[in-house]
Amino acid sequence: MKEKFIEQLNLRASKNLTFEEVRYNDNKYFKTLKYLNNQKILKFNEIKKILDQSSLNNLPIGNILINNNQIVGFMGTFYSYKKKDDKFFLLCNIHSWIVDKRFRFNSFFLLSPLLNKDINFTAFTPVNSLVGLLSKFGFTKKTYYYKTLLN
Repeated sequence: MKEKFIEQLNLRASKNLTFEEVRYNDNKYFKTLKYLNNQKILKFNEIKKILDQSSLNNLPIGNILINNNQIVGFMGTFYSYKKKDDKFFLLCNIHSWIVDKRFRFNSFFLLSPLLNKDINFTAFTPVNSLVGLLSKFGFTKKTYYYKTLLN
């Protein structure tokens, strides 16, 4: 069912839109920084801190949505590896999902190409408007409680 849903969304996407991965310090990275610095949804300095941390590996730091050679959206990806039972698993935390207002109907397009990869996804504290979309993609909501004790 999830695959059919993704296929329907991709068919619905504007034919003018394209999706590209962004890697730390590549040509698209600097264009992406300019886009992120100009948007008014999230604080640029907070996003930049996450992107700088993401540069520690050779994996993409995010995905951009492009319309007529202009960036109209960004979804940050923070990758890490976890080891369990002598096997390594690739994890991807989604952060800083920003899409220009007139293209938000197609914001799913930033995520859909990643769903075909062998990756475990997380999306910590997504905005309420994304919770429904993420559940349609097969994400499940988990709530964790923890305590931090300081000596």
